[in-house]
Amino acid sequence: MTASSTSYPFIEMVSNIANSIHSEFTEPTAIYQFLAIALAMGISLLCSRSLIARLRLIKESIPDIGLINHFKLFLLHVLKGILFSCISASLLALSVLSLKTLGVIAPETRLVFVRLSYSILYAWALLLVLLNVLSGMISPRFFGPFCRRLVSTVFWILAFLYMLGVLSDIVTAMKQTSLPIGSADLTLWAAFVGLLTVICTLSIANWLAHLCETALMSSQFEPNIRMVLARLSRVALMVLAVLIALSSVGINLTILSVFGGAVGVGIGFGMQKIASNYISGFIILFDRSVKIGDLVEVSGFSGVVTRINTRYSVIRNLAGEEVIVPNETFVTSTIKNFSFTETDCLHSVTVSVAYESDITRAQAVLLDILMRQDRVLKDRKPSTLITNFGADGVDIKGSFWVKDPEKGTGGLKSAIMKEILVRFAEEGIEIPYAKREVKLSGSVELRQ
Repeated sequence: MTASSTSYPFIEMVSNIANSIHSEFTEPTAIYQFLAIALAMGISLLCSRSLIARLRLIKESIPDIGLINHFKLFLLHVLKGILFSCISASLLALSVLSLKTLGVIAPETRLVFVRLSYSILYAWALLLVLLNVLSGMISPRFFGPFCRRLVSTVFWILAFLYMLGVLSDIVTAMKQTSLPIGSADLTLWAAFVGLLTVICTLSIANWLAHLCETALMSSQFEPNIRMVLARLSRVALMVLAVLIALSSVGINLTILSVFGGAVGVGIGFGMQKIASNYISGFIILFDRSVKIGDLVEVSGFSGVVTRINTRYSVIRNLAGEEVIVPNETFVTSTIKNFSFTETDCLHSVTVSVAYESDITRAQAVLLDILMRQDRVLKDRKPSTLITNFGADGVDIKGSFWVKDPEKGTGGLKSAIMKEILVRFAEEGIEIPYAKREVKLSGSVELRQ
């Protein structure tokens, strides 16, 4: 049995396209079309390179600060991507118009290759705009190279299907294909549109949340208030995006009450620690018991709070080590905060002085050394005290207040001790050290 051409409409369509292209190659206007395309793209390549270099200089002159500057940089980046396509399409249209005006090509001639070039150039420009918009809306952590390749592949498949004229037939077939879900029938096309709607609304919500966070972080609010407002805005925008997406697909929002009850049960049992840390993060941000930049000590680890995230906070010490602390720890445990009410911290150095030295002069010299240090507070005057009568000398303790302890005190104490050695030697004040006498019992024979 021989299958007719009507049994394979796709094969028939491909055959018709191949015959049309073959017939176009045999037309005398084909050479003029290829010359116009090559000329337009060649001139566009030269012009776009010069313009892109100028755009790069303009882009480097714009600081990456503020919403307006971010928007300007985004527009320049998009313009740089579509410049070649726009110039090529414009020059190609001008070339075709010139050929028709000169009578080389008849006005009613079907320029298949020129139209195909238009479609490819416009599709390329649209793809670059789409990728730039998605990169701005979606976090780079999620929209990486793999996602960019996936979007590009799907886009070109749809673009070529549209150029071949079969995209409308595919859409019609998807609308006629039903997916039985529960008591209602959902078409494949409706499910596809719903998925795209969810992705688009969440992307827009993520982009708006990023803009809100950028604006809030550059505001005059305290760091904790800025963080709270940024998180609340992101959560609100994401919830609103989900509601809009569900409504556009046609899902009844009353089912969210059942979903909310299920989520509540899940939080109460399986996610109680996560929920506790999440709520604790808002508590410490609101009551400001711990703030970003505070010098704290948690479980023997001292450092500066660098981040307060949704579930955990990050503490970093001067050695570059970081510890991740669950937010619940700051609420339920005792935390030593050196910067809760003020950032000044009291530190001390101890030096031993020989019994034969002038102790009063030693205290005065030590006090003068402390007062000369730049990081030592002058309005909270340092003090010196005799703390112990040691086996080898008198111990003198010098106490001083540091205005920026988060920068560390090791270097400051080292500078103080170094100056103590120099100044005490100049003043004739002896710093004792242990002296031991060794006695040998019995006779010792010395051999030469």
